[in-house]
Amino acid sequence: MEYTDATEHAMFFSYNMYIMKGTSKQNWALLYIAFCLLITTIITFWRTWEQTYPPPHPEPIHNTTVKTSNEASATLQETKAPELPLSITENVGQMLMIGYWGTDSTEALLPLIAEGLVGGVMLMNGNVGATDEVTAATVHALKAAVPAHLPPLLVAIDQEGGIVSRLPEDDTMLAQPAIASETAAYETAYTRGARLHDIGIDINFAPVLEHITNSESFLYDRTFRVAAEAVGPLGTAMVRGYADTGVTATLKHFPGHHNDSADSHESLPISNSNTPEALRSAIAPFSYTLRHTSSTPLVMTSHVSYPHFDANFPASLSAYFINDLLRTELGFDGVVITDDLNMGAITETFTRPEAIAAAVHAGSDILLFVVEPSAIRTVHQTLMDLVDTGRITETRIDESLKRIMILKSNQ
Repeated sequence: MEYTDATEHAMFFSYNMYIMKGTSKQNWALLYIAFCLLITTIITFWRTWEQTYPPPHPEPIHNTTVKTSNEASATLQETKAPELPLSITENVGQMLMIGYWGTDSTEALLPLIAEGLVGGVMLMNGNVGATDEVTAATVHALKAAVPAHLPPLLVAIDQEGGIVSRLPEDDTMLAQPAIASETAAYETAYTRGARLHDIGIDINFAPVLEHITNSESFLYDRTFRVAAEAVGPLGTAMVRGYADTGVTATLKHFPGHHNDSADSHESLPISNSNTPEALRSAIAPFSYTLRHTSSTPLVMTSHVSYPHFDANFPASLSAYFINDLLRTELGFDGVVITDDLNMGAITETFTRPEAIAAAVHAGSDILLFVVEPSAIRTVHQTLMDLVDTGRITETRIDESLKRIMILKSNQ
């Protein structure tokens, strides 16, 4: 303990008192000395403690209520999603992605982007130039058309390899049927992804995760030719390869087409799966990949009817398949995108407003339309009308917007 000036003064004063008053006052003097020493010791100790251990700054108060896993996921999304001053019209636009086959595709898309009517573009043949440099210039022009206050444009492409390739590929690039090992799957995705990234493409609509063994199927030449249990590991390797280049992969077409599925481009396929076991087998590759990948891919839903599980809607418009099965049971909290809602499977069965309303109610975040630019204006207005009349709430739009913003912030 250090003696301060106050301590020395007290001791000196007490000693003089003792001498002056004599021994008859000895007991009172000793008590006085002890009292002074006690007080000065306490003061010295307190000052030393404050210097050595200063009081901490107040911490902000946090809500420590225990959350369910779904609530925790929502909180994480709220934390990551940037706050943007978007109008409801612009929010709705973020949920729309357009593809257009026309040779004037790029010029026709620019006004839609500039007006905030779409949040993404799917590159079609009309957007692809003779060289990657020309295509990159097109992508740059599309992205540059986004107003400064809006989030960036998502640019996607169908580059599965093989028969579904918007960009020309040489024979060194493997199509999915030729991929038989995880190493080949990773290397193919990494090489292809690096090329897409250099062009400025954010998303590849690949890999295809259906297990198809029927050579007559419209998907046969687009899928892995391996045993059913090997599809998930190959898909996982491809997701990882794309992610390592900065490109987001897409698992499609959840929950899956079957060997005898009709071509959904023309009509609505109907699955005869009527047991949980059969459905579990169909979704096994998706479930495996979602469990084993650290990155968050997109999931594209299929226009396939499973009447035993949902008698009213195909999987792409079904709350059972998107909210209950994909999000709740499989725990997927990323972006869900529909397959093209202008395909025959939908247009031959539902009106466009019915399809739009059902897709959003089911939990889809991005609605994909391969249509004329004028049609996307109608789609946007239809979605706005659904919001204005209360059939779709702004809260529901916000749920999708948060997931989309997280996806865009990671590009």
